[in-house]
Amino acid sequence: MDQAVAPAQPNDVDNLTIGVLHLGAKTRLLEEAGFLTLADVRDLDATLLSQIPSVGRRTVDEFVHNHNALLNAVDRDGSVNWEIYCAAVGIPLLPTRPPVNGGEFLAGLPSFFAALADALDDRILATILLDRISKPTTSQKTLEEIGAAAVPALTRERVRQKERKLLGQITGGLLNETYEGLGIHFHPGFAFWWRKAADALADVEEIDVENFVKLLSNVWSIPQAAVMKQLPALVAVVTGEPQMAPGFRAFTALDPRLFTEGSGELNNLPVLKLRMDKVAIRLAEAGMQRFGDVVHSFRSGDLERMGVAPVKRVTDHFNLVASCLNEGSVDWAGYRAILKLDCLPKTVPATPADFVRTLTQDTENLLRGHEVSVRAVEIFRRRTGKEARERMTLHQVGEELGTFASSIKREETILLAWLNDVLVGREFCSLHVWLDGTWLRWWDEASETFEQSRDDYDDFADSLAWRWRVSRQEMNAAAPTLWAVFTGYPDGRPPRSRSVIHLADADVGLGRIRLQGFRRVH
Repeated sequence: MDQAVAPAQPNDVDNLTIGVLHLGAKTRLLEEAGFLTLADVRDLDATLLSQIPSVGRRTVDEFVHNHNALLNAVDRDGSVNWEIYCAAVGIPLLPTRPPVNGGEFLAGLPSFFAALADALDDRILATILLDRISKPTTSQKTLEEIGAAAVPALTRERVRQKERKLLGQITGGLLNETYEGLGIHFHPGFAFWWRKAADALADVEEIDVENFVKLLSNVWSIPQAAVMKQLPALVAVVTGEPQMAPGFRAFTALDPRLFTEGSGELNNLPVLKLRMDKVAIRLAEAGMQRFGDVVHSFRSGDLERMGVAPVKRVTDHFNLVASCLNEGSVDWAGYRAILKLDCLPKTVPATPADFVRTLTQDTENLLRGHEVSVRAVEIFRRRTGKEARERMTLHQVGEELGTFASSIKREETILLAWLNDVLVGREFCSLHVWLDGTWLRWWDEASETFEQSRDDYDDFADSLAWRWRVSRQEMNAAAPTLWAVFTGYPDGRPPRSRSVIHLADADVGLGRIRLQGFRRVH
């Protein structure tokens, strides 16, 4: 819940810096002469001012006019009416109404940047502000694009110089009331929120984006998702660079709904359940086995080392998941609809007897829709899904399919490992179909029985037949397929040992952002 905070307006005009007088570059001359606040210039008249080196008549007249305008804008309670002052000196006041809490401040940033761009005399600066600084990294115009569109055209370096100067002016005005050349006054009630952040970061040289977002969330009493929506602009002001470090660009492209507090169920979602194909496998092998692990790598900037194309694939798919969220949980029906996945099996097995009767054909159909190996379907049909008395030998299958027994064995091992990953491990990343939940539930029950079977095929088949109240003869139609998937071998062979190999954690440093220029001058 946002807590209202009174706008930070000075009750003592003397404590204001001389930057509020908008004297441009001449402000530095006064500061070098020892005049830092309005208290310092209270008794400074035109004669004394003109004695400061390089201060001419125009600066003297501007100082006298703006100083008097400020004093005339002081209310009875000692605070400055900034609308009156800015109108008197002929400069815009932005925003005209200051935000009363952190949520209102952040929500108003887009309109603030739009108003700021409209108030800038230099249209190149306005374009830089609208098309780079305040834009997500994925839709920012390049320096070359802005320079080429300018009349006359500007070089990339010249646009970069303008951009850096503009960011410095914005930061200076917001944090230190130094308005050199900007010609715009930021409402103190608006700058107050930037200064709160600057004070919290006063002793920080570098910070990773995850902690940066958390810090701003705490300082402004707003959800982290709200900070995420404006992260590119916030980082641009803090770092002085509109282009975030490569490790964080994908992070800013993620849908803010993925960072909603209380999303524990989503964070624990296995990435191998998502239809991201080989990218999901790469994530899991790198130690990012859960959705939350990947989000953390986005935040730290480490994910970027996977390469541009894989990171974009992950970003796009995670945003697709975000579009299917309903109160923190994934609407899997919506997810399936977006991906246009057909359901398998087409006829849902309502009872164990239905499951047993159609299992071999349903499993064959699953293999048929995926390129597990060249002859996977034919091998499964002739050998893997058959009882021992009906099963062809490796040599016989090889002769029929025009290859060697060793090749048949290798492909059978591959297809069974793939089926185990999908049906036992629930690794759906490479599937082009949607597996019915009831069908998978019967697989779960069969797996539980297998774990209790003491590696004995007959014991497994008998126990499962009793559990499902089907005859052993009926069970014989499904038991060979179930046993082969669970063990990696057709019935009559011992189960193979399966282990999950995790890559060692990579020795990589967390991505960081430098807080260049984002300092209060006290």
